[in-house]
Amino acid sequence: MRIWEVDDIKTMPADMVREQDFIMRVRRMHRAGETRLIVNVVFDALEVVRSDRTLKENLQKQVEAATRDMGGDCHLMANGDAFVVLQISSAGDRDSKVARIAQAALPPGSASDDTERMIRSFTMPADYTPLRERTNHYIDAARAASTLSAAHISPQQALQAEQVRGPLTAWSLDQIERLLGEIDISRYVRKQPIYHRADEKTWKPVCEEYFISIEDLKNERFPRLNIRTPERLFMELCCTLDRRLLMKLTESPDSWANTPVNINLSADTILSSTFAQFCRAVAPEKRALVGFELNRADLLLDFSVTRNAIGVLRKEGFRTCIDGLHPDVLPYLNIDAFGADYYKLRVTKDLVGQFSESPVIESLKKLPVAKIIFYRCDNETALEIGARLGVNKFQGWLIDDVVHHRHNV
Repeated sequence: MRIWEVDDIKTMPADMVREQDFIMRVRRMHRAGETRLIVNVVFDALEVVRSDRTLKENLQKQVEAATRDMGGDCHLMANGDAFVVLQISSAGDRDSKVARIAQAALPPGSASDDTERMIRSFTMPADYTPLRERTNHYIDAARAASTLSAAHISPQQALQAEQVRGPLTAWSLDQIERLLGEIDISRYVRKQPIYHRADEKTWKPVCEEYFISIEDLKNERFPRLNIRTPERLFMELCCTLDRRLLMKLTESPDSWANTPVNINLSADTILSSTFAQFCRAVAPEKRALVGFELNRADLLLDFSVTRNAIGVLRKEGFRTCIDGLHPDVLPYLNIDAFGADYYKLRVTKDLVGQFSESPVIESLKKLPVAKIIFYRCDNETALEIGARLGVNKFQGWLIDDVVHHRHNV
């Protein structure tokens, strides 16, 4: 991640004066070692704000007024987002002031998860590096917008432009989210079965996992972007795609709700209106057929939130799964304490060697074998390890090929 330095700032276009001013403020705070709370308000994170200019302007004014009342400074960026700088005296004071800014920034009728999507907070000097990375996104966005002269440019045109390349930025992620609101996402929805292996020749489908092919979407819509870096923005993109998929499935539950399915879901989405709408669309007696896969990243970010999310899903009658587990994390986590129905372990060619390590093997033996799913299987060793450990649920292109071959023999 590049950090813009003084010489870079001197050469920035004149229309980036807001970004320049805030970067210099951050540098001064860092040099002085000042303890400050920085709240980044991302107005366009919510569709209702993004599509209503008058509402956005009113919310900006509310944030500026709240900032003045707390004796702070409000820095508006070129795209309308804000950085609020406040003095704080304690952790409680910090939380109180973040809540006041959130209350001013959120539109009426906002869901509980809208705060997490719209508000990001940093404490100086401890969070200097992530804050500087965040300001970099605004510089990149302003440069791109200036170069493209994008007053009337569509998200699709913006993302196809020659200048839009390299890692994700706040601006490019915003363009992707706008694009997803304009296109039919169903053309990128894919399905892949999870199979139960009764013996070497007998494979039976357990369920089908629905997902959006992020690679197909990237290759067609924004081929020059490296969407997997930085990881935090990539996870935001994945969360957005999960929500879009959930919305698409909510539209026509009769087309899929009679067979077992798995759907990827971020923990914070469970508290959202999107999930509430999905629950209303799926009859209680059919919910046992629906499994939600929560990613390892959510688990590592906040154990308690993940456990609560699993509790909500179980209460609503859905199956649960922890997805994205690598063998090397097993010795450090009591995975089964989460009480999920299944745990998906990645067994790609680059990871299978770790399954011969004693701590990993001992950790696996502590898990109910019926709960383990080997996924991303791309090598025969994955099947050998599964047979040795008693694992009988598999997913991956290799398994698809094996099953297809069996059916055509």
